[in-house]
Amino acid sequence: MTNVPDYYAILGVQPSATLDEIREAYKKQALISHPDRLPPTATPQEREEATRKFQLIADAYFILGDRTRRESYDKSKSKNKTGFTPFSSAKPNASPNQANQMFGSVFEELLKVEVERPGHLWKILGSGAGLVIGFILANVPGALAVS
Repeated sequence: MTNVPDYYAILGVQPSATLDEIREAYKKQALISHPDRLPPTATPQEREEATRKFQLIADAYFILGDRTRRESYDKSKSKNKTGFTPFSSAKPNASPNQANQMFGSVFEELLKVEVERPGHLWKILGSGAGLVIGFILANVPGALAVS
């Protein structure tokens, strides 16, 4: 029999938590424990451990973030307190596109403010960069003709 981690404890939420609370807990845990946040001097073992921990957090959100998977998980845990045999819907067999969509939707609200309302300075810098690139590209045929 396979022992499955306590996904509620991994995310730091109660079994009665709402989907919004689970989502917020996932974002918090994912930002804290992401392997890219390790210092450059981290050993390969530390990176492997951080990756393993991050994967557990992602697995917890994969199960608890979906109503049907969560219900199956809760039912299976209540039937057998020592562990349970994994069920097919809990296996992360999603396509990369589905995984990107799930991960992206979690952090979408964090980035929404920056994308929807770029600062005045960024508008000026973007316009200036566009002018410079346009000037360079427009002068390429002239430079070739002179050579």
